Amino acid sequence: DEVGKGAMEEWLKTVPAECGSAAQGKIVDCIALTNGYMAACDCADVFESLERYEEGITAAQVDIKNCEMYPPVVIQSYSAVGRCQAKLGRPAEATAAFQVAIIEAHDCELPFLELLARRDFIVHVLDAEGRREEQMAGLGDAISRMVMAPSEYTAILGSGIDAEAAVAAFAAAQDSR
Repeated sequence: DEVGKGAMEEWLKTVPAECGSAAQGKIVDCIALTNGYMAACDCADVFESLERYEEGITAAQVDIKNCEMYPPVVIQSYSAVGRCQAKLGRPAEATAAFQVAIIEAHDCELPFLELLARRDFIVHVLDAEGRREEQMAGLGDAISRMVMAPSEYTAILGSGIDAEAAVAAFAAAQDSR
């Protein structure tokens, strides 16, 4: 958010969408990236910030392929695809991408990345359709597996999403089983 458009455009000249988050056409060493997490998704995120959504999707898809052995990169790349698809007005494609990100995060026991993917799914797809509640129990499940108290995650979630209410929705779903 603090980087200007000009700086992002300059950076993208060295990293075309077809290379994903590679530097000058070389595949990124995903292990060395920001403690193994997010830098591989930088390219898609920059395209998204510049409202170049098709290129963001292309970059994220390349990162998914190139870093398939690194679940955090795959999860964040699918989330980037979902956000870009949603911004292009393609809710079905966005939903499919978010669902892969959510399942992968859950299966790999990465609750924070699951929380972020579910939050993005809610904000970018479900809110527009008035279907936020569909993800609240799942979001509550992810939050309940986090280290801090649920109330600590409300600010992280933003967009009027109440972390404690999500945990309550998860508890209610468990009780109804």
